[in-house]
Amino acid sequence: GGAYPSINHSPWNGVHLADYVMPFFLFISGVSMAISVRLRPGVTRTKLFFGVLPRIVKLFIVGIIVQGGWIEQGPPSQLNLDLTSIRFMGILQRIAMAFLVVITIELCVPDFQTR
Repeated sequence: GGAYPSINHSPWNGVHLADYVMPFFLFISGVSMAISVRLRPGVTRTKLFFGVLPRIVKLFIVGIIVQGGWIEQGPPSQLNLDLTSIRFMGILQRIAMAFLVVITIELCVPDFQTR
């Protein structure tokens, strides 16, 4: 965090409610993804994976645009395209990566059902 002052670590003031927001949000997003990507009759694992992949890419790109600081404030609004201000791993990008991990595990790990 020392290279970019805007992302330096804040002084330790104990754990607060705000410290739990992102981890719980990621957890809930992952659980909902696992529930929503169940195989349905007539749908193959490959078709489901490649059906979800565009959503992952779109979420990642939206995260870069929204959190990247590309839109300058003030008239006229324009795309700045300054590569030094792009934040590649913001919250939306992390959710996209979690979605990719969840869908891969969900589709590639066999079900272990007890008989």
